[in-house]
Amino acid sequence: MSTLYLIRHAHARDRSAWDGDDQERPLSEKGLRQAKNLRKVLVDVGVGRLISSPATRCVQTLEPVAKDLGLPVETRIELREGTDPTRMIALMEEVAFDRPALSGHGDVIPEVIELLVRRGMDLDGPAGNNKGSWWEIDHDGERFTVARWHPPA
Repeated sequence: MSTLYLIRHAHARDRSAWDGDDQERPLSEKGLRQAKNLRKVLVDVGVGRLISSPATRCVQTLEPVAKDLGLPVETRIELREGTDPTRMIALMEEVAFDRPALSGHGDVIPEVIELLVRRGMDLDGPAGNNKGSWWEIDHDGERFTVARWHPPA
């Protein structure tokens, strides 16, 4: 049994007020606080790998834990905004036994969870999709078995 952590990036600066490339839109002050709070959770569970969408806000969500654990934040296009959820699930299956934390976007994560439930995964408790929230998802070596949603730290 292994567990992975699927995280919706922390609160970012307002999209409509951002003039630059949306991929470079950073976290807001609130988001920076959420990322620091998330750090303790991920350090305590002993994540072994950090993987993020290339978007700045997703990378920044994992940077505090990367600093504490001395791990790099890898970027993968399978976690980008608008990606096909089956591509994200394939990545999750590839890295499931690395105890990873994956930082992605709010448009895809609910679709991933819904697809995994249709494939037989159970939900333990309520579901949400708040910025800075995360899913703790168990994998038994063959499939994802149970997911537990956690509100922002």
